[in-house]
Amino acid sequence: MIYQTIKEFIKTAKTSRSTIYRFYRTNDLLWDETKLKSNRRLIPTAHAKYFDSEILFDELQASSLENRSLKRLIDLLADKETLPTTFWGLGWSFFFPLMARIYHKIVDIDSADLQSVPTKIGDSKCLASIYI
Repeated sequence: MIYQTIKEFIKTAKTSRSTIYRFYRTNDLLWDETKLKSNRRLIPTAHAKYFDSEILFDELQASSLENRSLKRLIDLLADKETLPTTFWGLGWSFFFPLMARIYHKIVDIDSADLQSVPTKIGDSKCLASIYI
């Protein structure tokens, strides 16, 4: 960690000395991360984010987005009869989507002749086995 003296930290965090000490009085675990070196209190530069509301707001947005995506994943996995749960339970080493490209016409997948579909890699027999 990079440490700053209290005077440097006041300029970095754009706050007063009393606000800094009040903050550390209520947060003992963060106070333990500070150092006392030759009778000077050194504060980690990483603690400046606690005094900037914009940085805290950005972190809150990122964590709430992560929580929402994990909640959606748990909801999908809780229902045992969905397609994502079936795919999740399979032993995949790699997973990537395949898309059949049919030129200039809309064809119903049930009535399509997938043996003649042009693909970029390999022949179209692998696509036919997936869809049929």
